[in-house]
Amino acid sequence: MYRKTSFTDSSSEVINKYRGTVSGRWFDLIILQIQKHGVNPLSPEHFNIPLESWSNCDRPVPVDGARRLLYWAVEQTGNPLLPVDLGLSLQPLDIKSLGIVLWSAASLRQRIEKLEMYQSLITTTTRIIFNQKAGTASLLLIDSDALDKQVNLTTHGMMALVSAVTKVIRWDNEAEITIHLPFEQPTYHKRLEDKLESTLKFSMSQYRIEFSVDALDQPLRTTDPELLQATESLVQKKLLMIEQSNLVLKVSRSLLELSPLIPPTTGEMASLMNMSSRTFQRKLTELGLSYRELVNKIRHEKAIALIESGDTPLSTIAYESGFGDLSSFSRAFKSWTGLSPRQYRNVQSCKVKK
Repeated sequence: MYRKTSFTDSSSEVINKYRGTVSGRWFDLIILQIQKHGVNPLSPEHFNIPLESWSNCDRPVPVDGARRLLYWAVEQTGNPLLPVDLGLSLQPLDIKSLGIVLWSAASLRQRIEKLEMYQSLITTTTRIIFNQKAGTASLLLIDSDALDKQVNLTTHGMMALVSAVTKVIRWDNEAEITIHLPFEQPTYHKRLEDKLESTLKFSMSQYRIEFSVDALDQPLRTTDPELLQATESLVQKKLLMIEQSNLVLKVSRSLLELSPLIPPTTGEMASLMNMSSRTFQRKLTELGLSYRELVNKIRHEKAIALIESGDTPLSTIAYESGFGDLSSFSRAFKSWTGLSPRQYRNVQSCKVKK
């Protein structure tokens, strides 16, 4: 399990030990929401946002810091819907060049494909997966923190992200949206539904945003091919910088590209990362996890994504996730979720039918 960062850690320690990053613009937007409620924000250092990263207006910041700030903001304002207000306040220029790329896309399909491609510029701890089946398009949001059971600091962050993605879909688009949420229906569910202007389904297995495939290929009025081409090169450079500086992201991407997911040995992966095996293991230890734990996390993510994407046979999912047989896959999956793959699929199917 990842190490939990405390408020007493020094900035120099945190910058080397954070799990991942989010766009620093999230921090700015949270501050604006706090100020709307008349609350004076604390300094970035209180939430383990190193001043060296805070001083750069276009910087990624440790995800722990942004989520701690958001958690604190909800407590201080007494507004459980603050994360939703945060996400829905998102405008294209709030995420700078990435926002321009998404805004100038030719269609909603292209916008979503670009969002999936460049999602690490928004956050490196949540994977956004685009699926299309039986007349329904969906975005599955898999939060790696939730896989580590650290939900106390992730639910608010995930609701901000879900709301932001919903807002991005609706830039120049009026798609009817259904949102799946993996928690029980709260007392303020009606207010939540009104804000999101969507149908909400609670106690689902994952965060998911669904809408009709009919909306995917309709041209957008904001399309601008020249602006898209000019800006995307900058986005690609920013993405490369983030991936080069994030070992977990680099290893995860290498593993996700494998089909089936048969992981290289520790030494082989270290070589792919251009470092010795000892250095590779030491760097992962500093981040609070081992190579084996990281492989299991990625296998978990891949299995969940495949099960959620449709009717892929469980034997195929086991194979693609890197397991030699269905029984060993079932044992591993049950250790992750408390359910066998078949039970997980059946429970999800029953909930969707309701």
